[in-house]
Order: sequence, then C-alpha cells, then structure tokens
Amino acid sequence: MRYIKSNLKTLSLAIGCFICIQIFTSFTLNSNIRQTHSTNEFISSNVSHKVSDIQVYICKGPTSKRYHYNKSCRGLNSCSTKIYKVSLSEAEEIGRTLCGWED
Repeated sequence: MRYIKSNLKTLSLAIGCFICIQIFTSFTLNSNIRQTHSTNEFISSNVSHKVSDIQVYICKGPTSKRYHYNKSCRGLNSCSTKIYKVSLSEAEEIGRTLCGWED
C-alpha cells in the first residue's frame, strides 16, 4: 500500500510538472509567433523597396518568358536577340518568371 501511495505522489508530481511545461511552452511559442510575424512585416516592408534595385537579365526574343540573375545562365544560351539588363520589377511587369535553372 505504501508503495502505491509513493508511486501516486510521484506520478501526480510528474503530471503537474508536465502540465506546467506545456503551459510555459505554449505561452513562449505564441509570443515567438507574434514576434516573428511582426519581424516578417518589418522585413517585407523593407524588402519591397529594394525589388526595384535588383537587376536581372532578359532576352527579348519572341518566345522568351524568363528572367535570369546571372548573365551567363544557360537558360540564355538560346537567346535570339541581345540580352538586356532590367530591374526585377520591370521583368515581372512584362510577365517574366524566374528561370528554372536558377530557382
């Protein structure tokens, strides 16, 4: 009987500790999520101003659909026209997407 009472006390102490840890972890996780969310908003607001500064390369051939970060990308090997350097936002405005060799 003493053995059972001792084990019950140990078990109830362990369960109590487990519940406390779960509550603390949940609280910490939620505050980290809020902090991460506000950090992402800060980063995205600053990054959106920099998109116009990024320069990419495009081909203006009749079947061209992609933009490239690297002028020597093998996706530009079959370009039938001159290769142009434009801003990323300009490339996206004309419907270009990132080259499959660079993603």
